[in-house]
Amino acid sequence: LIYHDPYNSIEDFWTPDEHFIYYYDKEDLTSKVIDINKNYYSDKYQNIINAGYEHTKNEHNTQQFYNKYLKDL
Repeated sequence: LIYHDPYNSIEDFWTPDEHFIYYYDKEDLTSKVIDINKNYYSDKYQNIINAGYEHTKNEHNTQQFYNKYLKDL
């Protein structure tokens, strides 16, 4: 769960509803936490969890950082 702020800089690295879920205010956060707790093992949430984990593992590691930002310096 990520707070939806005006900058959305997280979207430079991950995709909403594929790798994480936004919440917009206190009530939305409460509602989503309750729903996730009730339906944690549903395909909807397990797919987001697994996609976020795999994406992070594959795209945001030291080798990828080197390849993207340092290799061509």
